[in-house]
Amino acid sequence: MIGYIRYDQDGFLASVGHTDLDAFAHMLATGDRVVALPDDAVGRGSDYFVDTDTLTAEPREPSTAKITGTTITGIAPPALLIARGEITRVEGTIAEVIIDRPGTHVVRLIERTRHPVLFEVTVPPTST
Repeated sequence: MIGYIRYDQDGFLASVGHTDLDAFAHMLATGDRVVALPDDAVGRGSDYFVDTDTLTAEPREPSTAKITGTTITGIAPPALLIARGEITRVEGTIAEVIIDRPGTHVVRLIERTRHPVLFEVTVPPTST
């Protein structure tokens, strides 16, 4: 059995799995974007990302992103920000979370090379 990562055109994780060598060779032959995981990574595929320059699986680092109010800093681009079901692509190191509904919301930051993180954002009620 071989562990693999299937990834999208930007190197973001699409899926992780295990298969036999023949099936993996077939995936490569048919154009799937897949790379083999290191032997010690079996079962931990989401701990890796695909380096699209070398086409190798590399270990993810902890995220260094921080949130102050609704501003997230220290982002390693490219990244995806998910808030209230909306996915926003982040190309820079800073992102503003925009939520128009009062309350406490959980947002998820997915950086390609780092572990995903969750943040809480509180939007105060508007006064009338």
